[in-house]
Amino acid sequence: MTRGRLRAYARYQLVDFLLQRATLPTIAIAAFGAMTWYAAGASAGLAGEQGEAFAEVQFRTLGSLFVALAGFVGIGRIVSDDRATGTVRFLFSKPVSLTAYYVQQWIVNGVALVAIAGILGTAWQAATVPQHVGGLMTTMAMAWVMLGGVGFLISVLTNADLLAIAGVYLGTALLRGLCDLPASPLPAWLRQATRVLPPTQKLDFVRDQLLAGAGIPWTHAVHVLLYGAGAFLLGLVVLRRTSLVR
Repeated sequence: MTRGRLRAYARYQLVDFLLQRATLPTIAIAAFGAMTWYAAGASAGLAGEQGEAFAEVQFRTLGSLFVALAGFVGIGRIVSDDRATGTVRFLFSKPVSLTAYYVQQWIVNGVALVAIAGILGTAWQAATVPQHVGGLMTTMAMAWVMLGGVGFLISVLTNADLLAIAGVYLGTALLRGLCDLPASPLPAWLRQATRVLPPTQKLDFVRDQLLAGAGIPWTHAVHVLLYGAGAFLLGLVVLRRTSLVR
């Protein structure tokens, strides 16, 4: 498969992603948002300054939920599904760059999620008051780099990547929470080891700032982007040096 044909295949990757992965988080957030808007509107909850404040809080809540859910669903089993279903034998029965295929799939997924975040944010804005839709889209893009990068590496390494991805992020949140306690029960070596875990707390801070309309905290943002990009590149290296069929 030539580069031109691979690029042309992106449209099919996009359609598959929208139908098989993006549908769940999109419908879930759209439905939740519609119910919230209807309940608040029915009781005049969106009128006045309090209504505007309520709409902004809900925008941040819905946006945060979409970013987390879409990131997890969008990257889960991106490689392992092809192994499990045998699709890998069909996809790569003709000469095609393995890494180029998955780089394109990763980019297609990420761009689609950013666009959907913009559509959902614009819909909420149209129904309520002006919101920081650009901040939501930027948050989704940054979250995809980190969540998608780490998730891609995990999907290359194991077929049980959904559980592994959930375990990594839940474990990271738990360990960081214990580290932040005044009298942390964790030994010193484990507290130091948490430094190499995904910087989820920095991603959360960046998200909160962007959804509130503040500027990008570049120190945290750069750490998040470099960590995600590094994990993604490591996943590509592993993909090239190991057998995809297991």
